[in-house]
Amino acid sequence: MSDLLNTLENKIQSAIDKIQSLQTEIKQLQEERDELQQERDGWEDKLTSLINKFEQLEQEEPGDEESDETEDSSSEEESSDDDSEEGEEGSEEEAPEEPQY
Repeated sequence: MSDLLNTLENKIQSAIDKIQSLQTEIKQLQEERDELQQERDGWEDKLTSLINKFEQLEQEEPGDEESDETEDSSSEEESSDDDSEEGEEGSEEEAPEEPQY
């Protein structure tokens, strides 16, 4: 009978130890979860801020783009005219001389 009681006592103690170990692990996991949640919230705030900045830039750009496009297209025309003139002059200068025998 005493063997049976000792075995039962050992099993109960083992169960108590396991429960305590699991409770400690639960506390650690809860703390880790809380830290990760705070980190996630921080990233979410940063992303929200970036998205808002992008939206503000998109709202500002439509008016700016039109004036930029007009300036860009006129400057492109000027540069293409300059390039074609230079290309004509440059082709005359770059023509290889015929070898003399």
